[in-house]
Amino acid sequence: MPKANVLFGVLLHGADRLRQGEELTDLEHVLLGVLRESLGDEEVGEWGRVYRESVSARGAALTGVPGVITGRSVSEGYGFADLAEDMPAVTAEWSAQSNWSAVAPESLAAGEAFDSPEFTEGMREWGWAVTVPADLTAQSAGDEPQEPQENDERAGLYRVRLDYENFHVHREVGDGWPGTRDEIRWISGGQSDTRQHAVPYLSQEFGGHQTDRGQTPAFTGHRTAFHGDARLGLVLSVACWEWDTGDGNDDSFREVMNRLNENLLFNLIWDAIGTLSPDLIGYLMDLTSMAITITNLIARNDLSAARSLYLDQKALAALSHTGSAQWHFAGDGHHELKVRFTGDKIPFPANDLQCVIRTDTTWSAPTTLPFQGLSGPTLAVHDNKLYLFYIRTNDQAVMWASMDTSGNWTTPARVSTDRSWHAPGVTSANGRLYYAVTGMDNKVYTRTFASGTWRGHDVRPGSALHSPALAALGGQPWMVVCGLDDRLYLARHNGTAWNAWSEDNLDWRVDTHVALAPHGNQLCRIATGKDQRIYTSVSTNSGWVNGGIASPNWRASHAPALAANTAANTLAILMRGTDGALWAGEFSGSWHSAHRVPGAAAKEAAAAAYFNNKLYVMYVDRPGPGLAI
Repeated sequence: MPKANVLFGVLLHGADRLRQGEELTDLEHVLLGVLRESLGDEEVGEWGRVYRESVSARGAALTGVPGVITGRSVSEGYGFADLAEDMPAVTAEWSAQSNWSAVAPESLAAGEAFDSPEFTEGMREWGWAVTVPADLTAQSAGDEPQEPQENDERAGLYRVRLDYENFHVHREVGDGWPGTRDEIRWISGGQSDTRQHAVPYLSQEFGGHQTDRGQTPAFTGHRTAFHGDARLGLVLSVACWEWDTGDGNDDSFREVMNRLNENLLFNLIWDAIGTLSPDLIGYLMDLTSMAITITNLIARNDLSAARSLYLDQKALAALSHTGSAQWHFAGDGHHELKVRFTGDKIPFPANDLQCVIRTDTTWSAPTTLPFQGLSGPTLAVHDNKLYLFYIRTNDQAVMWASMDTSGNWTTPARVSTDRSWHAPGVTSANGRLYYAVTGMDNKVYTRTFASGTWRGHDVRPGSALHSPALAALGGQPWMVVCGLDDRLYLARHNGTAWNAWSEDNLDWRVDTHVALAPHGNQLCRIATGKDQRIYTSVSTNSGWVNGGIASPNWRASHAPALAANTAANTLAILMRGTDGALWAGEFSGSWHSAHRVPGAAAKEAAAAAYFNNKLYVMYVDRPGPGLAI
């Protein structure tokens, strides 16, 4: 049973359910949100009435709406779970069509054309198209495409700006009578994964001889397609219209584009991108098809061609190096749009996990591990093994592996279904690993690990940012998290459960997670302050005692790492300097001068642990030279 165009079918089905007083599903509520504030419930209900009458007259064979929708009664809703179940079939149908392309950023960086002639011809057949990264279509089981690398000190964020420069007319829109001319306008909207969305763009009207074949008119005035931060990338929808109605319905267009950005992109597309769902092509094509249908119904103008593009960090990096790209819009007419990248220079990602080992006072050369992490990793020693935790780059899954004393790693495995932007906090106590992670919803989830099995999935009250910090003192695990208010909160495990949060008595405010490690009969807690200095404190039964600044000369861009050498009663501190280099220091009653770890340049915070009489340090690689701390 055909399932393509399922989203538009759900919208119509939901409009009828709204009209008849049924409780909307989560998906129906999101889809109708595009229309209700723009058109009002009465007009949306009218869409539903016409749909229901058509279904009653024609049955399941209603053109433009799949049978999986038309076969449902009014009382039967259609939600996100139904969509996830049907999406493989949707993807299979759309993938068989000719109006989508996969772009390799390496080709873009080498100066090759963004669009192939075959793809452009396929777009002409449909009048619209979708473009996705080549990594998506090349992925197979076990592949882990690279994820974002920072181009400044903002931990993975990069500034993107795309401006429209001009467009070249290869073929005029074919609906004019002799003596008439095209009036062309461009409309676009989009959103990055940071939830920053483009202000809905509606260009000036191009007319007269500007739109004759062979002309290349330039955009004037406001011409920015997107300007904001991104981490995973940007989804952009652009359409070329033959415009006949002046500017009478400009506000309607902007409102619909705004609702599409806010209501749909993050709820549908970015979730699929976040999990690197193989059905992303289906989601993006079905959403594009629905958006075109909606705007056509509202517009009273003629669409020439439209397309949606998912530009991941690799594609944006290529654009930032080449400076511009030409995107074809082949439909009723054929126009080639030139887009200029004017944001920050974005590096191609390099997120390999690196390891350096210190034996006595000698550092090894950095070694690349067979793992790729989205953010800084976590290390813990348990049951005479070194445990590594990291965030998988393609779907933000929390992964773990262990290494024995012979240096043999286990195959990485996922910690249940846990996902996060931040590595978990982990510590060993009472024969178990205690684990806490900040979920995608900012809730803190806890588990334990013993005898090869993960147990529990308990959620803590409240919300947090960054990675939890865990360490054990006297067999009792302690956990420190950063709340949404940038304040620190502490919880302890009494052997049965975690107790309630207590607010930090020192009133520290931080932008990153903190580091914890035992030292003697106390826990040492250190953090990078908002001024990039390293602040220290030690535990007492009633809270924390301020230990002051570790060193007046130290500056760090991310959270530090602490590793306890219990045999020598010392602490090792590892810091990512503001230069990107990795620096190490030591505490043995006082803080010693830091030295640069030879050859180590970290993207984010490092992790450290003493294991098998050596100090292991792991970090996400950041190629490039460092400077003095």
